[in-house]
Amino acid sequence: MGWVTGLCLSVKVPQIIQVTSDGYCARRLGNAGDATDSAGRLVPDGIILRDRLASTRLRVQVAQQLGWQRVIVHSDWEAALAGAAAAERFGALHLPWVLFRAAAGDIGRQRCRAEQLRVLGTSVHTVEEALQAAESALNVSYLLVGTMFATPSHPEKAGAASVEGPALMQRVSHALRGSGILLYGIGGITTDNMDVVLQAGADGVAGIRHVDALLAAAQHRRRTTRGAEP
Repeated sequence: MGWVTGLCLSVKVPQIIQVTSDGYCARRLGNAGDATDSAGRLVPDGIILRDRLASTRLRVQVAQQLGWQRVIVHSDWEAALAGAAAAERFGALHLPWVLFRAAAGDIGRQRCRAEQLRVLGTSVHTVEEALQAAESALNVSYLLVGTMFATPSHPEKAGAASVEGPALMQRVSHALRGSGILLYGIGGITTDNMDVVLQAGADGVAGIRHVDALLAAAQHRRRTTRGAEP
């Protein structure tokens, strides 16, 4: 998976990361034939399990069902490790920024934990936070950068003047150039505004809503790009 290995991506073919909605885990476990894996349905490049109604143990159970290679569990260190049925297979974690910052400040205790992970990510809302994440010794793999546009997920940022916007992505991309850290824009991403985020320097986009439409757009671009190759 490119989002794990650090694959350099064309702006024309972004990676699409699904962030799960509340209740996703219960629905997934309650229906083994969930449409996520239905034949013919497009599959996101990665899934961040951020179901606030589910315990970390339940998130880990769903991650095992989906397959570890494309799933990251949104949790904290202790709950994630305690919830993993097979610790050696649990290696992808998204830490909320407050917990990431605390871990970065306690690197002596957290370094061994970070070294066990193949993927570690967090969310940032300023250039300063992005730099702090990049300069930490936790070997961050990717950052969710937001908020790009107004979204129901952040009702406190109702107007365009309240969101950080693609300008933040542009500043973060410039500040972290050459770092190898993947950047995903998040917040109100649709097929209509995705290009603005990609042109600002994002490697891809992430979202709870509109994922199917974003995947279809990415697939169309991939086919178009391949068709244009000599």
